[in-house]
Amino acid sequence: MTLQDRHKSDQDSALSDHLWHLEEMRWTTGRDSAVAVRDASATAIHPDLLESNEIWQCRPADTVWRMVKIDTRAIKLQGVVAMLTYRIRAEKADAPIYHAICASTWFDDAGTWQRLSHHHTPLA
Repeated sequence: MTLQDRHKSDQDSALSDHLWHLEEMRWTTGRDSAVAVRDASATAIHPDLLESNEIWQCRPADTVWRMVKIDTRAIKLQGVVAMLTYRIRAEKADAPIYHAICASTWFDDAGTWQRLSHHHTPLA
């Protein structure tokens, strides 16, 4: 491995850590925080296809999960686009434990990573 390859590997690792941090924050912070890291044309699929502001109209402000565990992580980086896929186990007060398979697409918009799409499929 050349010094240049090692530097790129370190950059990819730091970027990967940053994107996983942003993704986890989407589960554990409030709606206003989530809106701040999504693109204006974002799409969500869970279970209906929702466009941009429709996502937040159907989501209560208090949908903060108190604990999330993300397993089976995978990330694909391609230029300014990153796709994260994972399984999640999430808990919040007065609700059953939520299990799902998720995928999110992020893109680098002039140095700021924005979530462009998110999909989750609940598991029984």
